[in-house]
Amino acid sequence: MAKWTSSLFSDIRNKLGDQVVFSNWKGRGYMRQYVKPANPNTLKQQAVRDATKKIIKSTLLFVIFIIGFSVT
Repeated sequence: MAKWTSSLFSDIRNKLGDQVVFSNWKGRGYMRQYVKPANPNTLKQQAVRDATKKIIKSTLLFVIFIIGFSVT
C-alpha cells in the first residue's frame, strides 16, 4: 500500500479510472490498485438474496401492521 503526504492531495477519495483507488483509513490517506468487486450469481447466492428480500418485506409489513401506518 502506498502512502503519501501532500497538502494538495490531503483529502482525495474515489477512484481514478479503473486503475487506482484513493481513500482514508484511520485518518491516513492511501492509494491502492482498483480491484473489481466479485458479485457471485450462483444459485445458492440467488437463494440467499431472495430469502433476504422476503425477510425484509415481511418485517416491513409487520412493522406497518403494528404501527398502523405506511412507511414509504
